[in-house]
Amino acid sequence: MTLLAAASAPAVAATAPLRLVALGDSVTAAHGCGCTGFPTRFGRDVTAATGIPVSVETHGIDGATAADALAASREPALRSALQSADDVVITIGANDVEPSAASVPDPARTAATEAWQAQVQAGVQDVSSSVDALLTDLDASPRHPRVFVTGYWAVGLDGAVARALCTPRQADAQVRLTAEVNAALAADAARHAATYVDLGPVFHGDDGTVDPTPLLAADGDHPSALGHAAIARALVTRWIPPLQHRRQGRTPPQVQAGPA
Repeated sequence: MTLLAAASAPAVAATAPLRLVALGDSVTAAHGCGCTGFPTRFGRDVTAATGIPVSVETHGIDGATAADALAASREPALRSALQSADDVVITIGANDVEPSAASVPDPARTAATEAWQAQVQAGVQDVSSSVDALLTDLDASPRHPRVFVTGYWAVGLDGAVARALCTPRQADAQVRLTAEVNAALAADAARHAATYVDLGPVFHGDDGTVDPTPLLAADGDHPSALGHAAIARALVTRWIPPLQHRRQGRTPPQVQAGPA
């Protein structure tokens, strides 16, 4: 359903605001942007589309790995926020593997390549196990929040900055690392009936050929204001359809992991 169609739907009776908690890394924190981050934009867009007020609490941690996010989620204040949330957005995992993209060895160096591959697999496994544990905790929440797990368009540099600074080997490695992290995140989401939101098409287009530079901040690593707005729109398009089931008193269907 488009935002226009959602906006024309019957008004929802006034209620207390929905509570949205966003947990993640520097993308969630809107690092390098100097703009309103996607969590706040997501809440505003939901309100604009539906008339439902949304209270947004953002917990973005610069440089956080998935294990860092899991540990933070178990601290008393954030744990309380998550247990009282109606909706949760998780964006985490890039920092577990991003260093590997910069240090990819020459394939001719067999031992170094094997060590690099082991490092990558360890990082991806850390993402999977930590996000799985985080989702398990949310499954036990008394409010049973609707959970969104976003993927990444890239786990490191992208757009014009990547073209200027990355070697072909590094660029190829980043494509692989992004795919592996996203696959782990999608699998975790599917195991817990969470909604996986693929941000690859948001930044690169459905066919993967769109230059994402306008959606990136000057560092080429984080979203710009336009990028944050695009992420928020992607989340809203996945949030709106289950709203119709909420209005009709039915349980939202499980969403299969895959592109938004």
